[in-house]
Amino acid sequence: MLIRTSRFGELDIDPEKILLFPRGIPGFEYAKKYSLIEYKDGRFNWLQAVDDPDLAFIVCDPAMFSLTYIVPKSILETLGIKKEDDLAILLIVKVDRTAQKVIPHVQAPLLFNTATREGIQWVLDKNELESSVSVIDEEKVAG
Repeated sequence: MLIRTSRFGELDIDPEKILLFPRGIPGFEYAKKYSLIEYKDGRFNWLQAVDDPDLAFIVCDPAMFSLTYIVPKSILETLGIKKEDDLAILLIVKVDRTAQKVIPHVQAPLLFNTATREGIQWVLDKNELESSVSVIDEEKVAG
């Protein structure tokens, strides 16, 4: 399947690998289908909207920032996740070129059911943030 993008030109993506956000991503509810595009060394990827050539997010594994999430059972049920292995988590990141930093959006991870390829953005409130996110290596996150 060919899609047009403003960053990568025309891309041939496998329709079987499209990720579906049935409710969209908050602020971008109109875009429901995305493709995960590997970027350079693979530490970061692009989440490219299939239906909007200008919409793409830089994403990465939370482990890159030494973060882990404890996802409540109700969220797992919303995604239809039956096995822990079916859960994938990505963070949208902002690249601050001036400060030469990558800033993760810790409070709003993207959660995916890898079996169904459906996802949601889980926006945590303050209490959830304190109880659901763990930092494995404080120095790595601070640096």
